[in-house]
Amino acid sequence: QTRQRDQILFVMTPGSPAIHTAAHIGLIIEGAQQEAAARDLRFEVCRQPLRALIRELKSQQRERLLGVALEWYERNVAEALLAEGVPTTLVEYYHEGLMQDCITQDNIHGTHLAVRHLWNLGHRRIGMLARASGYGGFHSTARRAAFVTGLLQFGQVEPAAIGQSERFDAEGGRESARLLLDLPRPPTALVLAHLEMGAGLFDALAARGLTPGADVSVVAWGTP
Repeated sequence: QTRQRDQILFVMTPGSPAIHTAAHIGLIIEGAQQEAAARDLRFEVCRQPLRALIRELKSQQRERLLGVALEWYERNVAEALLAEGVPTTLVEYYHEGLMQDCITQDNIHGTHLAVRHLWNLGHRRIGMLARASGYGGFHSTARRAAFVTGLLQFGQVEPAAIGQSERFDAEGGRESARLLLDLPRPPTALVLAHLEMGAGLFDALAARGLTPGADVSVVAWGTP
């Protein structure tokens, strides 16, 4: 007797750093659980090393597996699931050249909206705070690039003012803010690419006697 394929496996990075426990990841899982329940599907979250994951997918569970939601950034993991013929949707990133569906934030359009909003408020010196690199830096890279192209749409061809830090926390926000606020002509408006760096940005503004929304406009990308 053929059993119904009714299982969704949400695969997260085993031993992943703190950024993977961010609020928006929890919201993604919560939303996926609700969608699965509405369709009478079984939903499970797992964190396993790649070999253990492949063994599980080859087990009897495979007969009931409808698909995998993969929130694990390493390309070799996506390639392994593709080679095994496992229906997979990448969550919050994508890999160039791999024929796999993905669901991710619209980094380009969202950043362009932020730039356009600040430009329409009359700002002409707009800066961005962003993460320089690091694990899962896909979104930061995309937002930095979109920031540059967003300014180009308004004819700004000089190098964009981007304060970057390797830190993905409040200290990273302070470091990035200092780089921008110490410029000879500091920005009058800021796009914060990661909410995790927000506390540091506001600390840096307060240290200079600047009030967000009055002295400096701020648009923050993140989960409230």
